[in-house]
Amino acid sequence: KVVVFLSRPDRLGLGARPKEPTSKPNWINKPGEDKSKRSKVLLAAAGDAGRVRHTRHLDEKMVEYKGPGVQEGKRMAVVGGKHEGLQCVVLRLLPRERGRSAYASVRLVASEEVVEVRCKELAEPGRSPSKGDKDKKGKPPRRSGGRSPPWLHSGLRVRVVDKHLGTGKAYLKKAVVVDVVEPHRCDVVLDEDGKRMNGVSQSCLETVVPKAKGTKLLVVKGGSRGRVCTLVKRMTSRGKATVHFLQDLSIAELSLDDVCEYTGQEEEDLVPAAGAGA
Repeated sequence: KVVVFLSRPDRLGLGARPKEPTSKPNWINKPGEDKSKRSKVLLAAAGDAGRVRHTRHLDEKMVEYKGPGVQEGKRMAVVGGKHEGLQCVVLRLLPRERGRSAYASVRLVASEEVVEVRCKELAEPGRSPSKGDKDKKGKPPRRSGGRSPPWLHSGLRVRVVDKHLGTGKAYLKKAVVVDVVEPHRCDVVLDEDGKRMNGVSQSCLETVVPKAKGTKLLVVKGGSRGRVCTLVKRMTSRGKATVHFLQDLSIAELSLDDVCEYTGQEEEDLVPAAGAGA
């Protein structure tokens, strides 16, 4: 394809310094003329990796340069937090609460999921990842050793937390476990499009506990593992859930990590857990 090379806009070249703002305009407005509106600076759309492009195809439309900083409609890179390394589009800036960092609502490019991130965790596309992965001595943080106990079971509704599973399109999507092939590996079907993903590692998934009262849950960890219950109240701030066991009608408070939404047909307690006795 024929490409057109683009010159850098005024004062956006390498090593350029922004023009100092003037206190008074050095022009006189003519009747019906409004010089307060600056002319738009057009650039080629960012590439797949979010980097600035200096060429475009003949039939490709230019996009408006949004300027530095976090702005609505701007494509940016997440350089910190749990979504680090992903590209996103800023939807809106959220009202800042007292004692809380500034947040923005963004749509992740790969999975199209809408999440909230700190504005300080957003940067211009192409910037290297933040140094938050290292401690003060420059060493990577220590990770807890060992493998977590298996908690997978057919019928569980889970959330994909691996940024690269399914080329990133499955990130933060919900799915249902349809088969546990190994204690730490299963096959899932995505809720959104019904796509089946085989051999997904347990480490790529997390439990899901909806807000709706009465949702059927399965205890996946702890002494009550395998018991079926219903949700009474979810306390996100405390990381707890009050549940009602169906068989003995007892009430208990469990960690949100110990229960998961259950779509199976079993109504009795002590559902055989995958990998039990292994």
